[in-house]
Amino acid sequence: MSRRTITRRQFGATSIGFLVTTTGVVSGCGGGGTSESPPALSGAGNSTAPTAPTGEKKVVTYAIIPKMLNNPFFDVAHNGALKAERDLEAGDAAIDVKIEFQSSSTGQTQEQVEIIRQMVQRKVDGLAISVIDANAVRDVIKEAVEAGIPTICWDSDCPDSERRTFYGVDNEQMGVELGNQLVLACGGKLQPGDKIALISGQASAPNLQDRTKGALSVLNKHAGIKILETLYCDDKPEKAIQQISTTMAANPDLRGWVFVGGWPLFADNALDSIRDHERTKVVSADALEPEWQYLESGACQALVAQRPFSYGEESIKILDNLRTGKKTDYPAIQEAPVDLVYKETSSEQKAYADKAGIKAYSLDEYRTQWKEWNQKA
Repeated sequence: MSRRTITRRQFGATSIGFLVTTTGVVSGCGGGGTSESPPALSGAGNSTAPTAPTGEKKVVTYAIIPKMLNNPFFDVAHNGALKAERDLEAGDAAIDVKIEFQSSSTGQTQEQVEIIRQMVQRKVDGLAISVIDANAVRDVIKEAVEAGIPTICWDSDCPDSERRTFYGVDNEQMGVELGNQLVLACGGKLQPGDKIALISGQASAPNLQDRTKGALSVLNKHAGIKILETLYCDDKPEKAIQQISTTMAANPDLRGWVFVGGWPLFADNALDSIRDHERTKVVSADALEPEWQYLESGACQALVAQRPFSYGEESIKILDNLRTGKKTDYPAIQEAPVDLVYKETSSEQKAYADKAGIKAYSLDEYRTQWKEWNQKA
């Protein structure tokens, strides 16, 4: 099978029923916003043309800003946002909800800042941001709040900003789980001389920094091991695969890999450069459909999964509650759950999960659960 990256359109053809077309899903400006369209941005997934009048309905526009487009994780979050859109309209016949799903196509910080600023200028009714660089977006979040726009973060936070709340996993604890799963896959203990490598995405992303910190806190407890310098793939599967290949060529005896995001496993043949899967163990964050093949083949031993569908769905619900005043007493951080996914769940893995208070799935069980979650779309 030739190596290929799972594209946004290809991923959309899977069972989650991704609903975005190449010309965009929705358009329109928020309540009270200008009808002028902002300049087109590379990779933006939505048209920003004005919405035609819809009788007496109030147009309510929520902007959900991922780190980047063309990423299966954020595609699923978008699906969740669209589910929330339909639920809100079903619950209130007087509103016409529009979801703006826009971001940089390349994950560039300044493009994300510009997109957020454009949404502020359009006076959208709410902003939900997965932050690339906290320092870069802190001021524009302040601009949004000062303009009266409810603003939250999801997936990746902007601490010490004026955002109302953050919805996401405890990323440092997620990193701890990744470290624990690698140790478990290596027989419960790392030996002196063992070499471990980590791949992260964008070096500036707060959530990935925390995951790396958590994983290292576990690995560093094992005396005498060698942890290679963390690699940054900039959320690009092909770059991550090349980094794996280069590292394995230089370290064929590598004991294990920790992927703090699932990027390399979004493509086929990602782990071909690992010649001995009995020796070199792999654990990864996320459990999207393209990753499942690596559990099935035994090339990956465990996935520490977020629930991206809920990120989009809950973010839009929170914004609507803040806009309407239905609920405003949100804590600064709302922790989302993680799950553990294995090819088969051994008694040891089940015991670990029970002790940690985490749901553990076999891959077949997870497929069933995934289908139930995403039937909402």
